[in-house]
Amino acid sequence: MPLYEFRCAAGHVEERIAPPRTTTAACSCGEQGTRLNVFRISRAVIPGRRINLAEALEADAEVKHAYARAGVEPPDIAGVARRAVSGMQEGQ
Repeated sequence: MPLYEFRCAAGHVEERIAPPRTTTAACSCGEQGTRLNVFRISRAVIPGRRINLAEALEADAEVKHAYARAGVEPPDIAGVARRAVSGMQEGQ
């Protein structure tokens, strides 16, 4: 299951592991928190670390779904990743 951030009305931000369809979670203060982000893939490149393709594809699908619900064109995550990898390979 993915790791999400939730923010409550009091401003607390907490991380929770939850099913993908989860949109709210109880905060430690007792308020309901609203989901902010999903972190399936590290934002930092860790040399020598392998990335699980199934998790990457699932995260990509979740991002596209969220953008579609908002009526906004999703970013080209695969294209960004290809350009980043290409840049890393050129720097070797």
